[in-house]
Amino acid sequence: MLTFETWLPLLLLPLPFVVYRLTRSLDDDNAAIRAPDYLVADALSQDGRSNNSRSLRRWVYFLVLWILLLLACCRPVWVGEPVKINDEARNLLMAVDISESMLDRDIPFQDRYVRRIELVKLRLGEFIERRVSDRLGLILFADNAYLQAPLTFDNRAVNQFLQDSRVGFAGRNTAIGDAIGLGVKRLIERPEESRILVLLTDGANTAGNVDPD
Repeated sequence: MLTFETWLPLLLLPLPFVVYRLTRSLDDDNAAIRAPDYLVADALSQDGRSNNSRSLRRWVYFLVLWILLLLACCRPVWVGEPVKINDEARNLLMAVDISESMLDRDIPFQDRYVRRIELVKLRLGEFIERRVSDRLGLILFADNAYLQAPLTFDNRAVNQFLQDSRVGFAGRNTAIGDAIGLGVKRLIERPEESRILVLLTDGANTAGNVDPD
């Protein structure tokens, strides 16, 4: 359904007519043309009709554009069908370690060794895709912890943020305590039975100001 946030710009709808009347009153109505004979006078009248027709078309185009401009200024908004929010959805935050050690290639996977961060992105991405009714969020941490994606039902966007993350974005060390603290801060106002923090890390707490305990 199309709605408009305001109708005030439509008050300017008569403005072109006001401007036209004001400018027309300034024209010299006493101006005249002397035609030497009937043929010249007839040609001038035909030119006048042609000019009037072109002028009318220009005014129609202008008025259509003016109305469309005013409607755009009214800020049209398309409102879709209401979306029902699942009241039983879990509020699930994922805190992912992107410290330097996550580049180590020591995880066996499909007859080869892959980097730790590669396997995290693969498995966690699959996990995110299966969360069809949960509200998800993403924290990335190394020297510091950052909220990369707030809690949302858009799991595709959260997965994209995860796949776009790079080791080194947040430093080299591992601030596990800061990541947990940030997760608690973001979940504290959510219902107790639905708040979950998933922590993925490969090491001990080596940075930050908060003790993981």
